[in-house]
Amino acid sequence: MERAGEDDDTGSGSRRRSRSMSMGGSDATSTMSGGGTTAVKQHQALRLVEDLSLPSVQVVVMSANMGCSHCRQRVTKVVTKMNGKDPTDISF
Repeated sequence: MERAGEDDDTGSGSRRRSRSMSMGGSDATSTMSGGGTTAVKQHQALRLVEDLSLPSVQVVVMSANMGCSHCRQRVTKVVTKMNGKDPTDISF
């Protein structure tokens, strides 16, 4: 005779395991078989964390009506607030 509770526990356990695997949790690496694949997945996760730094170059593109004196003042105000700007190209 089967108990309904056993089926539910087994199903929810597999759901938990698959959810943690998709989110990259530590439980996923411990439940996987084949020790070699576990080390590779952890190495890939660490490699992706390294790439979270800000890029060394950022490009800002603005579109403004430069014929209007008020718009020119607003663009000047925005550009002066930017930090670390070396080259500035303004094309009309």
